[in-house]
Amino acid sequence: MFTIIRLEVAVLAFGHIPEEHISQEIIKLIPAEIAQHYGVVPVECRGQALVIAIADPTDVSLLDRN
Repeated sequence: MFTIIRLEVAVLAFGHIPEEHISQEIIKLIPAEIAQHYGVVPVECRGQALVIAIADPTDVSLLDRN
C-alpha cells in the first residue's frame, strides 16, 4: 500500500504523454492493476516525489478511495 506523505495538485496539461518519455523504472513503481483501477500512470520522480498523470483530473474522489 502506498502512503501519501504530501499531496500537491496541479493541472498542467491535458493530452497524450508519449510512452518513450516515461522510463520503465518509473512505470514499475505502481503495479499495473493499481494503475488501471485508479486511472493513474507514474510519469517521473522529482526528488522524493512521484509525479503521476490521472485519467480524470477532475475526479477529486480519487483521494478518498481505498
